Amino acid sequence: MRFTIYIDPQAKERPRFNPFSKQVTAYTPKKTTEFQEEVRRVVTLEFSKTREFPIYPGGVPLEVNVDLVFKRIGKFKPKKYGDGLQWKPTKPDFDNVVKAVLDALNGVLWEDDAQVVKSTTQTFYAERYGKPRVCILVRRAGDVPRDTLDNWSLDTHNRLAGVKDGEEDEII
Repeated sequence: MRFTIYIDPQAKERPRFNPFSKQVTAYTPKKTTEFQEEVRRVVTLEFSKTREFPIYPGGVPLEVNVDLVFKRIGKFKPKKYGDGLQWKPTKPDFDNVVKAVLDALNGVLWEDDAQVVKSTTQTFYAERYGKPRVCILVRRAGDVPRDTLDNWSLDTHNRLAGVKDGEEDEII
């Protein structure tokens, strides 16, 4: 399933602490809460007429691809950079934004974001007249490519252990 949310991507901020109550209490900053509520609201509206929530029950491994498109900044002059998307190699870190998105979708698309076993993310500045947005693709994860990970692990183990070709160790 694929959908786009027209919203400024927002990083998940660290929890804040209120030392003025009898006990120190932690709370999520307002910007993070508002961003997550809007993501949840849009996705719920999109699928509420056709689906029950969560869409993917617990235990289903998922793959999530997230494209984060931020507001274009003034330095991208059309003659030099063109009108299309531009890479965004600056803050906020993409993993903090993805964490906010995944947490917002708990109980809506999946029971818990721990179900996400594979993820890719790209960050861009918007097209010349484009809007900031979060584009999300969610699907069931395929089978684990057994030999890829096993071969990589064995090769890495042997290289780190200083084992020469033809003398391979086995990983137990």
